[in-house]
This record gives sequence, C-alpha cells and structure tokens, in this order.
Amino acid sequence: MALFSRYDGAKDCGESHHLAQIADGAAKTQKISDGDFTGFSSIIESGNTNEGTEEVARIFGEPQFIFPKPRSLIQTLIEQATDANSLVLDSFAGSGTTGHATLDLNKQDGGNRRFILVEMEPAIATPITAERLARVISGYGKTAGLGGGFQYCTLGPTLFDAAGRIRPEVSFAELARFVYFHATGGALAQEADVTSPLLGVHHDTAVYLLYNGILKDKSAGGGNALTRQVLAGLPAHAGPKLIYGVRSLLGADRLRREGVTFRHIPTDLQL
Repeated sequence: MALFSRYDGAKDCGESHHLAQIADGAAKTQKISDGDFTGFSSIIESGNTNEGTEEVARIFGEPQFIFPKPRSLIQTLIEQATDANSLVLDSFAGSGTTGHATLDLNKQDGGNRRFILVEMEPAIATPITAERLARVISGYGKTAGLGGGFQYCTLGPTLFDAAGRIRPEVSFAELARFVYFHATGGALAQEADVTSPLLGVHHDTAVYLLYNGILKDKSAGGGNALTRQVLAGLPAHAGPKLIYGVRSLLGADRLRREGVTFRHIPTDLQL
C-alpha cells in the first residue's frame, strides 16, 4: 500500500541544510549555506517515542500504535532537509507520522510538499496509517483539520514477467488501470467502465486500450491491432486520441489526420 499526497509542483533547493544548533541547552534550527557547518552539532533534541505514542492515542481516542516516530522530530528533519515543494518518501510508514508531519508543516509555512508513504502490513495500512491521515486532514475532537489530501493505493498483481512481457493471466481491467495511470498520471475512477476500450478522457484526450479481446474479436489477434475497421468501431471522441495496442496497421499520415497517437504494448508501457 502507498499513500500519495495530492500536492503538485517541484522545485530544486539551492541551500545546504544543517539539522540543529545546540546553544544554552536548547535545540535551535539553523540553515547553513555553502556547506559550512563549523561550530554546529548534528544532535537533535526533538521528541521521543512516548510523545509519538501519546499523540496517536489522542487522534484515535485510545492507544493504537506502540512507540511510533515522534512527529516533532520528523517535522524538524523535513523542515531542514526540504524546501516548500519537495517530495518526501517514507518506506516504513507505520502510524503515518511522516505524512502527518508534512501536512502540518505545509499548514504552518504555506508549503506544497507532497509525500509517499509505504506500509506493507494491511492490518496497519488501512485502520491506522490511512485513518490517521484522514483524521488529521479533516480534524478530530477539538483539533482543527490541517487540510490537504491523499490517495490510497494497494499493490495489485504483477503485470509483467521477467522479460517485460504482459503476463497472459492479466485481465483487461487490471491492465486498463495501469495504462490510464501511465497515460495521465492519475488513477482510473473506481466506477469507470472497464468493458469498453475507451478508458476515459483526460484534458480533452481520449485514452483507449486494445487488449484481451475487448472488441469481442475472436480472431487470433483478438482485436489488439489498430486497423481502419477497429478505428471506425471505437467509441467516438472529437478530440485527440491516445490508443494503446499490440500494433498499428495505419500509416503515420492516417494517424495524424485522425488525431491519433499510437503506443505499443508492452514496450511503450515501461515507466
């Protein structure tokens, strides 16, 4: 499972960031340019696991996760190591502390940081990781929501074999969701009709998939090749068309006149 925040944008950070300056017994954040860390310590006095446990208990109303990462520590790290448009990756999401910290920091400084959280345990991912983020976004108890959003994704079956070919047992619906993401960068709606070669329209471009006999063609090719007959039988769209298929038998001039961009599967599906 992975959680993807919905913020957009990317920007390079031109500064080197030091983590903390210890002075008079207190931790103070400090940004240092040009890699000059003279006289500074890398020790961070920020948070502990008890703090994390107590915060998660407040969010859920009862203890849910033992010794999660303290949000204050993660937030300090994100603040010092990123700029306002960075993408933060946590491959061991646990209770969702990193996503919470990112959302809170964005709320504080108006940033547009995004996050990707990965949690492999279903017993944690859905009821704790995702639920925590949902609650801190919308608010819980007397605590106001932080705003923002995220998309929850689960791992599906492997689509390709070791040689890069589509595995024969992959269904049209399974490949369709991958193709639509490949074409648009977004998820195919759960209510999308996966019995049609037209997967959807994104920014006025219709996305089609010719695969696994979707056109009810019983021939050996299964209607996976783009021919004049197949093109004429596709659901109509007045704008540009992006068509994925095994091969195209139409010339470049014909494709251009029809407003078609053709992509081969599986070769053009490699990310």
